[in-house]
Amino acid sequence: MRVYWLHNFKDFPAAKVPAAVEVMPPHQFARDAVSLAPARAVAAVQEIAGRSGSGRRATRSVEDIYDRLQNVYKMDAAVCHAS
Repeated sequence: MRVYWLHNFKDFPAAKVPAAVEVMPPHQFARDAVSLAPARAVAAVQEIAGRSGSGRRATRSVEDIYDRLQNVYKMDAAVCHAS
């Protein structure tokens, strides 16, 4: 099964999507991915935090990244599974 995550469902009506493809919103994809491997998700966020601050980018803590995932991208369930 292939999964495609997107916000624009109107261009992917269920009747036109092949049976081997699942279309879902990004927050659901993140929740499902984190629930399968929470330790890997935490490690990924830690890696992102560790790389932040290079160049002109702001330095972000793990908590900053979790806050952004929740407040900007509405990934509450994914953050709950990871933390």
